[in-house]
Amino acid sequence: MTLVAASAGAATDSDGDGMVDEWEVYYFGSTNAPGAGASQDYDLDGVSNIGEYRAGTSPTNRQSRLAFNLVEWVVPSKLRMQWPVATGRVYNVETIPAPGAAFTGLAMNLPATPPQNLYTAAVGTARHAFYRVRVRPMFVGAANTVPGGSGLNYKQSWDLLDTAVGPLGCRRSYSSGLVTNFLSTVAAIDAGKRASVFSFKTDWAMMALGQHSNDVWNLVQSIPAGHLAYLCWFHEPENDGSAAAFVPAFQQFSRAVRAANRPNVKVTLILMTWTWNPASGRNPADWWPGAEYVDAVGLDGYNPYDPAVANSKWKTFSTIFETAVDWMRGRGVKEVGVAEFGCKERTGDVNAKANWLLDAAGWADAQRLSFVCYFDSDVGDSAGAGWWLRTSTNATQTFREIAASHR
Repeated sequence: MTLVAASAGAATDSDGDGMVDEWEVYYFGSTNAPGAGASQDYDLDGVSNIGEYRAGTSPTNRQSRLAFNLVEWVVPSKLRMQWPVATGRVYNVETIPAPGAAFTGLAMNLPATPPQNLYTAAVGTARHAFYRVRVRPMFVGAANTVPGGSGLNYKQSWDLLDTAVGPLGCRRSYSSGLVTNFLSTVAAIDAGKRASVFSFKTDWAMMALGQHSNDVWNLVQSIPAGHLAYLCWFHEPENDGSAAAFVPAFQQFSRAVRAANRPNVKVTLILMTWTWNPASGRNPADWWPGAEYVDAVGLDGYNPYDPAVANSKWKTFSTIFETAVDWMRGRGVKEVGVAEFGCKERTGDVNAKANWLLDAAGWADAQRLSFVCYFDSDVGDSAGAGWWLRTSTNATQTFREIAASHR
């Protein structure tokens, strides 16, 4: 059984079927070949074409499909399962006691360890059950900020958001200073519930000199072994110093994380999409530490439309992110996600924001992004509207449906 990870760098899904054009042309010769629709099964192996696309398998080879290739008893109470994996994917192992029952998670958010993943389940006396492995859908999540005057604390604010549109699969959170114990941070409430996209900031020179390496090692070691964490040091560095100072510091951060040898912790670089705009005056290559130092990239970008600003422009999610996503994919990044995004209501169109969110999710799925986190906040916004998510019934309901379809 062979898994194929064809490039998705073209970032174009012209027919909106959830599979990028480059992938369709590579396997089927065109984007409208007979039997090549998203819900069809070109090679008749029981997996839809879009299922093969998401899993990184070949839709034209019946031997290439996501399935266990080894299931064996280790001892009477432990079952060992193995399956081939594709780079950048995250997997769930699920079980049911009998046909017709609802699957429950046995092992969640297992990062790919190519070429094979191996998982041993402690099944006790439950010897008769059914098991499956599937690619974990893109994580849909948010960052939350406590609204001024609400009287809520941080966790209460999150719980209200999660109840309204979740449960969400990941959460974006921040620490302004050095941390050495994950469970003492604002990200602690994620453990056992959802993936974390967590960043902290320290002095660049001290990080570059290795003076925080032991602290980083301790932080990584404190993250529970079963918890998937996209760990970033100094998100959005472009406004805080020079690229020449940032890159060696980030490289040292990466070395410290790797020394802890925890595959559930991803070294994550978070940059602004603005950096790819010629008007920024920046060269993205200056801020690039090298693929060998990066497990995942998070990108921050916003729809610039603001009802309080005359002649402001409305931009699609793909327009905001595609250039940066393509750039990263071209440099061999294993996982790409969106660490922050936001959109305001459009004056005179009650469906505009909801439709924008729906289009965003479809494009992100087609690009096989690992995570998307809405920035539910008014932080950094000078106008009155803010980046709040629940600005209308339509927007709230749409985001809830997006989250539900990605569990």
